[in-house]
Amino acid sequence: MLENATPNVLNGTVEPLPIARRVLEIGGFLVGALFLLRFGLLTPTIVLNLRLDSDAQEKAVA
Repeated sequence: MLENATPNVLNGTVEPLPIARRVLEIGGFLVGALFLLRFGLLTPTIVLNLRLDSDAQEKAVA
C-alpha cells in the first residue's frame, strides 16, 4: 500500500492517491444510497421530486 501512496510533508502522514480517494468517496456514496433505499428512507419518488424542485427553482430564478 505504501508504494501507491503519496507522502504528506506537512503532518508526516501518508495519504492514498487522489484516484483511490475518489473511488472510496464514490463507493461510500453508493453504499449510503443503497442503505437508504433498503430501509425505505429514500425512494425514487423523493429523488424525482427533489430533481423537479431544483428545476423549478432554476426556472424561477431565470
